[in-house]
Parts: sequence; C-alpha cells; structure tokens
Amino acid sequence: MLWWMGFRTRVRGRKSMNFGNNLRKLIEEREMTQKELAKQLNIAPSTLGSYVQSAREPDFATLILLADFFDVSPDKNTGSGRRE
Repeated sequence: MLWWMGFRTRVRGRKSMNFGNNLRKLIEEREMTQKELAKQLNIAPSTLGSYVQSAREPDFATLILLADFFDVSPDKNTGSGRRE
C-alpha cells in the first residue's frame, strides 16, 4: 500500500502517520493555508479539508496534482520524500 492510500509509517518514534498527516505537514512546510492550496489547485476547500482530516482520500488525478504541487513522488512510501 502506498503513502497516499493511507500508508502508515513510524516517524522519529512518534505515532503512525497517514496521508492526512503527511498532507498537513506538506501544507505547513509551504506556510500556506488549506484554503490557499485549494484555490491554487482548483478544488473545494471542504474536499481538501477532508483529505487533511483523513475522512477521505483523493482520486488518482488529484493525487498526481498534489504530488506535482509539492514536488513529491507519488510512488514513495512516505509523503516526505522529495523527487530526485
């Protein structure tokens, strides 16, 4: 199971992280709000919020959009891996 499908991983001895937590971290690293990201990606803020809260997961097209925006590879096992 890949990171965007809810892959759980250990991070520095803390609780497991899932897609929503990884996405939240990426948004915070960019110092932007969820609303700003949603506007830039042309998706509803409520939809993005449901991804961050892990209430739902994005479809493949949205996943690729997010990966491209944050410059992460969608085939990595964590949301923190940068493209090389």
